Amino acid sequence: MSKKFTLPAGTTNRHQWHKATTEALQILSRCKYETKTLTGIKGVDERSHTSQILFGGVVNETANALYNDIGDAFDWNITRENADQITQAVNEAIEKAQAAIPVEDERKTPEQIDEQKAKFLELEKEREEASQTKAQEVRKFEAELRQSYPWAIASDDNLSGQARAAKNLKNELKIAFPLVNFSVRSESFSMGNAIRVSWSNGPTGEEVDNIAKKYQYGNFNGMEDIYEHDSSAKGEAIDRVLGRSKYVSTSRTVSKEITEAVGRELCKQHGEEYSENGSISGQYISQLVWRITCRASIPHGATFKELELVNSDYVARFNEPEKTTVQASSGGQSSSGIQAHREDHLHTKKGFTMYMVVLDMSLDRDEFNEVRSQAKSAGGWYSRKWGATPCGFAFEQVEQADQFLTDITGNTPTDEPPKPTKGKADKFRDLADKLTPQIEGKLADRLTNTPKRLKQANHARLEGEQLKRTQEALYKLADLCEMGTVPTVLSHINSKAQIYNLMGTKKTHVPNGFHEYSVCTGEPTDTDPVAKALWSLVTGKTEEDKQAEELQRKVDGLKFSKIAGYFPTPNEVINTMLDYANIKETDRVLEPNLGSCAIADRVAPLCAEVKGFEINHTLAEIGEAKDYLIHRQDFLTVDTKEITSYEKILMNPPFENLQDVDHVLHAFKFLKEGGRLVSVMSPSAFYRDDKKSRYFRSFVDTHGGETIDLPPGSFKESGTSINTCLLILDKD
Repeated sequence: MSKKFTLPAGTTNRHQWHKATTEALQILSRCKYETKTLTGIKGVDERSHTSQILFGGVVNETANALYNDIGDAFDWNITRENADQITQAVNEAIEKAQAAIPVEDERKTPEQIDEQKAKFLELEKEREEASQTKAQEVRKFEAELRQSYPWAIASDDNLSGQARAAKNLKNELKIAFPLVNFSVRSESFSMGNAIRVSWSNGPTGEEVDNIAKKYQYGNFNGMEDIYEHDSSAKGEAIDRVLGRSKYVSTSRTVSKEITEAVGRELCKQHGEEYSENGSISGQYISQLVWRITCRASIPHGATFKELELVNSDYVARFNEPEKTTVQASSGGQSSSGIQAHREDHLHTKKGFTMYMVVLDMSLDRDEFNEVRSQAKSAGGWYSRKWGATPCGFAFEQVEQADQFLTDITGNTPTDEPPKPTKGKADKFRDLADKLTPQIEGKLADRLTNTPKRLKQANHARLEGEQLKRTQEALYKLADLCEMGTVPTVLSHINSKAQIYNLMGTKKTHVPNGFHEYSVCTGEPTDTDPVAKALWSLVTGKTEEDKQAEELQRKVDGLKFSKIAGYFPTPNEVINTMLDYANIKETDRVLEPNLGSCAIADRVAPLCAEVKGFEINHTLAEIGEAKDYLIHRQDFLTVDTKEITSYEKILMNPPFENLQDVDHVLHAFKFLKEGGRLVSVMSPSAFYRDDKKSRYFRSFVDTHGGETIDLPPGSFKESGTSINTCLLILDKD
């Protein structure tokens, strides 16, 4: 460990005699760890720079030795007497130390530079050739994939990569296992995304993994703790055609009926009594059953048959479900024995009515493929379940659907589709009635005294308004069902969720600091025929409603603005003011400083007229819109000759610098004989000993005024905890 110089005890920066010495020692000390590097082209463009080695110890031994010699010579002490000598010795040593700094020569000759450039160009050429070769391979694989997966959903700006991959994966699984109901969900999270596949019975996990694994664009390397991406040509082609996700997981469950049947048979063969939590030879029955069933492919609708011991492992065997014989039809020959019915649904993207033949029974893969071929020959196609639309064979013409239905069932369909029943009307009304508590809860008054609470209140209102439109549409649909006049475009509607999802509106954003919120514009989000038909059933917002909402947003926005002296009067305070004001229907009321019109709005229904003044431009706009504003003017500049007097005056003036005193004294001039003034005030005017306060107390006493203390925190929701009181003055 290197030694250090010390200063006399008590030496501080105000003792300047040591400053030059310590600075010189610092320079010499740095030389111990400095190296010089030469860079550039020899003889053409040479450069050098010095760097300091922070770790690894001393690199300039000369500087280190000089530093130690000086330290030993002066016994490692700096005093007022030897400071100049040490400085002189260090300055001489610095020149020697700098000359001895180690030099690393990294200069290149022109020939070496040319050689490096040639290697770089060669590497660039190889990379370009490899890129072109890979692009050709990608196009080749892409063409093969598009031929193999003609149904694949193309890249879409409205779908994320993992969402598109999830849809394509679900389609491929349904084609491979048409009778199995797969749940395929995509999700995004920090640092990635995932697709999760789950199903019950049906194929084994291995069979599904063989299909699903190509939808994952890499693998996690646990040894090196990194995720390794598949950037091969085939991988990129899959990404373009099908889409991929960072992780794809599969999870299969086996129905309780089958696991219990396997468990009972297993216990029977081992002479044990079955118990769900029991064990055989020290192993839990549930674990043994899982090992058996996870290797077994369970056909749709199959029941457990037996356990067979194969190479020391149990293999589960199943009874195949009964098959319905379907004979290929040709030339209009019927294939009877299949149960199906026709439903009419709207194609939500193209807006035309699809006539769907929906199967009422399960078919195995060969039967299903044969029926699908018949549908295609008849001009139809197989449509998967989408929202409220069931899976089935779709046709554009009702005649085609009816003929296909006759071909596969042997029955002639009725010409008229069944009319809506009263039961459906009752269902819609019941759903609508149950929405009332939710709507009332969402539209109830909420605290809006912070930006976050204002955002939450508006979000709840948005949901409440959407629920209210949903309820109205449900009631209207119930009426149409009873009359049998439901439009064809709405005939497939049978749930509250379908309506709610189509009752959304376009939104506009309202600035609110970190808590920006959205308000509805009244325009439907969806413009497809179903949405238009539903919106035609509900009552839209009037222009007056929209203007009132816009005005309320202005008022809400002012709550958190920094307008000098502006603190909205809370409802509880206004209630107390009204208790003492004794307002009559014939009274004309003045609010000298309207603010956001909180007082005026409460007073207006109780009297003949409310008027006032406001100097702030934004606040004056609100008063003008509500027809309260006389002039945009500072109330203290209003002359008594300009306006008539009023029977009642209610006010909440600014408090700063006793402005409330000035406002009350001026407002009293506009009060009619026999009238009453009620004002919110600061208590300070009633205990301060300045000239204005003493005069004001005398004025109040002369007119028999009364003060009532308001509860502490009365204005907390308005952003201040100042103490307040009410002043009541009568003009006799």
